[in-house]
Amino acid sequence: GRVVPIMHSGAFMQFLARLDVVLREATRMDRPAWFGWEIASYRQELFAVDATVAKDPEMERIMERYLVGLSQRLRLDEPVAWSHVEVNRTSPTGGDSPLGNLVADAIRMRNRVRTDFALTNSMGIRDNIPPGLVTLEQLFNVFPFENSIATLFLSGVEVQELFDFVAARSAGRGCRSQAQIAGATFTMRCDCSETVVDGCCAGAAVSETGGMGCAEEIMINGNALDLGESYELAANDYIASGGSGFEVLERNTTQFDTGISLRDAMADYLRSMPECDASQVPADLR
Repeated sequence: GRVVPIMHSGAFMQFLARLDVVLREATRMDRPAWFGWEIASYRQELFAVDATVAKDPEMERIMERYLVGLSQRLRLDEPVAWSHVEVNRTSPTGGDSPLGNLVADAIRMRNRVRTDFALTNSMGIRDNIPPGLVTLEQLFNVFPFENSIATLFLSGVEVQELFDFVAARSAGRGCRSQAQIAGATFTMRCDCSETVVDGCCAGAAVSETGGMGCAEEIMINGNALDLGESYELAANDYIASGGSGFEVLERNTTQFDTGISLRDAMADYLRSMPECDASQVPADLR
């Protein structure tokens, strides 16, 4: 019966939140003594962390040795590619995203990988690629985790289970795809329920978020899924080990961790792309 206010101040250190709370003894608020103290009132205020915030000299001094260490280990300003437009990690339709497709292609087509299809969790891609020069630092923003590429052999039945789970997990989150893929296509159904059981919904999966969904019209490399066939998948090691509820991958015994980081695979893939029209690139960056 206790009221618990839950506060959230965004992500990526865009806001700093201040929370002021007034506490009173429970007995003064007509509550049993065992409640201890109760929140009488509270107020949250958000402060934008942007260019209007003055730099703090003491914090800059503390950070200096870390910045020097980073510059010695990594060339964060190293150019990787050039993009004429912003490459977004989300899609307005809730399905494929431009950056999601790019990442999945980079995983699937990496040397020493090259699998039938690739899949990565949408939330593992943490930032957009802005227009202009793409640097190594921006790829660290896209991939802040040290994830590597794992390969697995799945039966057709496991592929069906995998995409059914993606549909169910996505259904529990507003039918926004929780996976990005390459080398495969499927129709994601998020309308399954106890009363909607037509088509694949008759055997709909249920995710840990409570969503019900299933996958139809699954194609691998342009061919309809064969439940009796075997397919090789490339995925990040986080979901391969069962992260985000991907149990169908966790219990697979054919897993092999290539040790190739997603960040390196992405950088190599971008470098391998055809050069853009130099006339569209600012003169100081040609």
